[in-house]
Amino acid sequence: ELNHLYVHRHSAPMHFVIGRQSPFYIERCFRNDRKRAVWAVYFGPFCSNGDYQVGVGNGGAIAALLDLMTATLGNIYLQGRCPTLSLSVKMLKPVVPMPGLFKAEAWIEK
Repeated sequence: ELNHLYVHRHSAPMHFVIGRQSPFYIERCFRNDRKRAVWAVYFGPFCSNGDYQVGVGNGGAIAALLDLMTATLGNIYLQGRCPTLSLSVKMLKPVVPMPGLFKAEAWIEK
């Protein structure tokens, strides 16, 4: 039911989150009806909030990833541009271990 899409490193080479110099590594899947996305995301050491050693996942890195994921799902669902109008992220607990591999999910309810 999910189809694989991995072209972002080449389609947006300068993008902060998915470009060639990105501190993330992302594998993306979208459901065939374009209403759900499941991503495997590797947060590299430069996604950390540490100064001289690796810390927990940086809140800005988390928000940037969620912003891109929801906008991408909206773009695919609407088959056009779907910019983010507002994004609020409530950090419930630290992102650990860093570096680490995490699962991110987004979906369209309506």
